[in-house]
Amino acid sequence: MTKECKANLARTSARHEQLASKPFGFCYTVLREENSHQARDELSDAIRTHFVNAKVNERSIPSRFFYDDAGTALYERITCTEDYYLTRCEREIFRKYCDRILNIAVGLDEDAPIRSHSPNERALHIIELGAGDGHKTAVLVQRALQRGLHITYRPIDISERAMTDCAERILATLSDPENGHQRLEHSSVEAQFTFHGIVGDFFEGLGYALRAPGRRLQNPVEDRLLANAGNAGYGAAPESAHEHARHLVMFIGSSIGNFDPTNAIAFCKQVRSLLQPARDHFLVGFDLRKPYAIMHRAYSDREGITAEFNRNLLRRVNRELGSNFNPAKFEHFAQYNVRLGAMESFLVATEHMRIVFPNLAMDTTALPTGNEIAIELRPWEAIHTEYSWKYTLEDISALAQKAGFSRIAANFFDSKNGFVDSIFAP
Repeated sequence: MTKECKANLARTSARHEQLASKPFGFCYTVLREENSHQARDELSDAIRTHFVNAKVNERSIPSRFFYDDAGTALYERITCTEDYYLTRCEREIFRKYCDRILNIAVGLDEDAPIRSHSPNERALHIIELGAGDGHKTAVLVQRALQRGLHITYRPIDISERAMTDCAERILATLSDPENGHQRLEHSSVEAQFTFHGIVGDFFEGLGYALRAPGRRLQNPVEDRLLANAGNAGYGAAPESAHEHARHLVMFIGSSIGNFDPTNAIAFCKQVRSLLQPARDHFLVGFDLRKPYAIMHRAYSDREGITAEFNRNLLRRVNRELGSNFNPAKFEHFAQYNVRLGAMESFLVATEHMRIVFPNLAMDTTALPTGNEIAIELRPWEAIHTEYSWKYTLEDISALAQKAGFSRIAANFFDSKNGFVDSIFAP
């Protein structure tokens, strides 16, 4: 275990040494770090385009920059609030329909057993885009192992902290005697499991994950070992079990809603181009349209965590670009745009502010003051921070078709029919 990863796990949980002794192989590969020069350059370009050069009342900061380490931690807190229904709905779906999801992923009929199939047919790679702490996917992984699948789980996230949180969550789920490890040890299932996380953006990580073998990867940048507890029966599956493995790519939690309809099609089309027909599947979570009051509470929770999540975006810009936003002088505001069918989030300035960007490159139409770029914000001027598009079943069907998928293999709904996980077949 590298020194750096020990520090990361210690930061995540004081239980890291206990977890590291469990009989599973865990590592992650860093393709791009959230605080890298490339990430800062992308933030700089976005601020220049969407904030500095934008017209008054059209300023925005793209939501993809929410997820630094602090933002990731705040988002995980949001998902635990009473008002944020999306996580509960999807967790319910995974618990109720995990067997059917797994059968589709490995190409079996609805009620067919898995244990009777060959090792190749039991190999499944689960690749999760924007995994966060992996708490919903842990349910699916646990059930897959109980049924005898050879699972390689490859979560992809831009945040390294999220990756260590995800590793701990999966370890805890599989190691808890009440959850699965003890049951697995006493069953006849020859379950095999490998965790190999990827720190990077979606398509960089997805392309790497689909090319990588089932065993320990030869890193292009850096492999960091989280745990390697030897040969206790749950290490990496044999290479032969992964040569023809199927892939289940997952984009859950209604993350697809952060794309406008045109970009959602482009995103899904790019995922489709990386999948193999008749072998791979793409599972996407969609929040369905529902009464406004329910949606509003989810994006403006009574505990104020979503407000802090949005203000943290300003803290990140300050830290990385040297600006002088005062987050306490901004109010969070959420609304449902009925014409777009999307929730929108804003940060609203409560007074006049002069925002200075000393570290921003000078190729901009804004007038510099010395070596600085300064922007005047009017009282009650709004900065747009996020869209969260809501879907109908007709929208989902059209998206799958326009992105080039052959069909929707299944739709799985929560008990209130307010959320759906759809499986697209290439």
